[in-house]
Amino acid sequence: ELSDRLELCSASDEDRAKDLYPLEVLQIEKGASNVFGTTWDGMIDAGLIETSLNRRTYDFSSVRDCLRMIRNKHHHFDELPADLKSRIGSIDQYVFKALPRLLMHCYHFCIDNLHFRDSLASAYDLPIDSSRHQDLQGTNRATHPNSAPALEAIPDVVETEEVGV
Repeated sequence: ELSDRLELCSASDEDRAKDLYPLEVLQIEKGASNVFGTTWDGMIDAGLIETSLNRRTYDFSSVRDCLRMIRNKHHHFDELPADLKSRIGSIDQYVFKALPRLLMHCYHFCIDNLHFRDSLASAYDLPIDSSRHQDLQGTNRATHPNSAPALEAIPDVVETEEVGV
């Protein structure tokens, strides 16, 4: 569902207007190197990559594209060759083993970026602090300690304090 949501938020302004709580989709890429290093294609079965590339291209350095590939293979699992299906088993279990940090990365992305009234947050009962959100449109969301600060919140001059040792 997160992959679908990221796609919707990347869509045209008209499609985005349907979404009450838009996401900053580029935030999903923050910390990608902790999830899979520089690219994820080396962590995935070559046959799965090959069948994925038959229909579309993927940016192997992108978390969003990794989620897109997983979503597409999940929806089209029955179309995979029998030997590949027997080799990887369930796509969900395979992904957990191949990319063990991806699930927690997505969880933290949701906690840090979803509005507490967002349908994904509600559906999965995510522990999102409602005090981070000042309005229903989610315009003042970047107050969580792990969230990227809004540009206007970054001071022009950074004052430092000397600390004695």
